Amino acid sequence: KEAKAAGAAAIAAIAMVSHELRNTTQGISMTVSMMMSDNTSFAELRELAAACNRQIEHLRRALNGAIELSALVGDPDLEVELKPVNIRKVICDTVYGSKDYAATTGVALTATVEAQTFNHYAMTHEASVVSSLNNLIANAVRFTPEGGSITVGLEADDDADDGLDGGGVRIIVSDTGSGIPEDLHSKLLVVTAGATAQGAGIGLFNANQSIKRLGNGYLELRSSVVDVGTTWTINLVKSAPG
Repeated sequence: KEAKAAGAAAIAAIAMVSHELRNTTQGISMTVSMMMSDNTSFAELRELAAACNRQIEHLRRALNGAIELSALVGDPDLEVELKPVNIRKVICDTVYGSKDYAATTGVALTATVEAQTFNHYAMTHEASVVSSLNNLIANAVRFTPEGGSITVGLEADDDADDGLDGGGVRIIVSDTGSGIPEDLHSKLLVVTAGATAQGAGIGLFNANQSIKRLGNGYLELRSSVVDVGTTWTINLVKSAPG
């Protein structure tokens, strides 16, 4: 059953990326045609160039998501080494690397942990956490309108009631985007061909798989209200510094 599900996910991913390729390349072609017009002013050229850059960045992220998915589906049992990871640093570095991308769409991306002077560590695999966080941020940027905001924060406690032995460290990603209709909640982490609603694509599937394969963490939808926003948490096992 797992192999069949993986195959179905791969086929859906190919269909989705093909859809993104077609739409985005068409958009780039139209933008370039407008740039070549004799009636286009210099100011308009700058705006069109910025739009073209956003389209290319969207295409790049879609392709990276497909590559990432192929790795997860191709070798889902790949073992990774778990060790103490400074989650505050992961958040700051990842947010810093995505700020320019978010800014091109008119969305403010901030890390609320930047003002903190203490660190929290989790027993995890750093590259997997970074991958999951990048996917959550990209998904939030895609569905947050211009003028909106995305914040990435951190919580930690010693409560083991949430299934995290020894306490938990949580990365919290909140946006002021379109929100996710309740009837889609059960489909959020499944790849579906041609899906366009928030949370129904490759990004969240990859975000979930990156954490799920570690065996000691999970991705959770904390809240989502249509036209208000969405909050996701990456739940990890607390650790002492390495």
